Amino acid sequence: MAVATVVMMTIIVTAAPAVGDVSFINSRRSASGMAPVAQSGALASVARAHSERMAARRTLGHSANLPAAVSGVLSGWQAVGENVGVGDSLSEVNARFMTSAAHRANIMGNYNLAGVGVVTSEDGQVWVTQVFARVPAAASTATTARAATPQAANPQATVRAQRSVQPRVSRSRLVADAPRPAPVPPPPLQPETVAGMAAPRGGYQLIRTDGGVFSFGDAPFVGSGAELGLSEPIVGGAHAEDGAGYVLFGRRGGVFAFGAAGFYGSGSQLPLRGAVVGGAMSPTGLGYTLFADDGGVLAFGDASFHGSAVDQNPKAPIVGGAVTPAGNGYWLVAADGAVYAFGMAPFLGSVVDMAPLRAPIVGMGTTPTGDGYWLVAADGGVFAFGDALFSGSAAEQALSDPVRAVVPAPSGRGYWLVLGHNGALPYGDLRAPEQRRPADGPAGRLV
Repeated sequence: MAVATVVMMTIIVTAAPAVGDVSFINSRRSASGMAPVAQSGALASVARAHSERMAARRTLGHSANLPAAVSGVLSGWQAVGENVGVGDSLSEVNARFMTSAAHRANIMGNYNLAGVGVVTSEDGQVWVTQVFARVPAAASTATTARAATPQAANPQATVRAQRSVQPRVSRSRLVADAPRPAPVPPPPLQPETVAGMAAPRGGYQLIRTDGGVFSFGDAPFVGSGAELGLSEPIVGGAHAEDGAGYVLFGRRGGVFAFGAAGFYGSGSQLPLRGAVVGGAMSPTGLGYTLFADDGGVLAFGDASFHGSAVDQNPKAPIVGGAVTPAGNGYWLVAADGAVYAFGMAPFLGSVVDMAPLRAPIVGMGTTPTGDGYWLVAADGGVFAFGDALFSGSAAEQALSDPVRAVVPAPSGRGYWLVLGHNGALPYGDLRAPEQRRPADGPAGRLV
């Protein structure tokens, strides 16, 4: 599965000739104790070409297709990003980059190569483009010698698309290689509720496949996609850090932002091999991660990529995932109960080796500490690992609809089980809150 990260941001500041290299980038990274990026002539050529276009047109903007431009000079990349800016001097643009959260996130991002292109137009304005990439460590030294001119960069935000390269997994563990019965396929999506998301200050939203959002308790309603005529079914969503906005994730990689939630890119233009099954917001709210049913992972904005399960050939489709509260890792869970842990996400157990499940696993949620998680099955069975508290399940109830997801309470002392059509069942110290407003209210913001 191809994974790419591309986030674009723009800054205008208001002209002496200037030459760009990665020294400024590395000085900022060094001050924060981060490893430097290597100067890449190949990326510099991409950056300079874009700065020349901006200067010729007197128009600040991002590359029309950054992944394609980078692929033309650099193979096997895992993530790319771009910053663009214009001002009276290179130092002024660089200073502005560091005062912008999105541009700074690129400079301090998980990259190991960079190229900078700087072009001064006839009116004295300095056009700057910074292009970033992450390649496997073995390839990084080989790529620094290709192409050579410092480039001009525009402060664009980074959208990370990750490609299937070896090695892709920083740390992952698949539990159980023993033979087991063929997994029961997950239930098909219904036209009603398919996922839920907890609000940071309490309450939750239920999400429909058509993009409708239903808010309960203290969860804010800031729009939905129900009236936008979306061309793909919605499969999940996530809240911004302060709860004042949220994003919805589409099966084909589309991302739809509402309220104060930012848009940092999507997988809708990428050649995805698998269908997206869900996603999670980064701890800062300045990025998000998408999970695909083939084990692929897409990271955008400041969300980090720690590997995927594509190369591990999961024996059952991935049905969900969760990001650690610190954003330094994530888990994927398959329909057969196998759990894959990446980055600093701890592996705490799975149900893959249990006697044949009565129903497939459909999702997972993590505790506030990141030291535990819940798995939930379509029949309402709940499996708690680590410091996740078992507060009950619906496995013995006669449910009229299958369970679609588990939504942990922000306190970690309970969870809701999301049903296909009939709302959510509370467990632990939770109760069923009142609905605040209908899902088909203001259309919100489609990005």
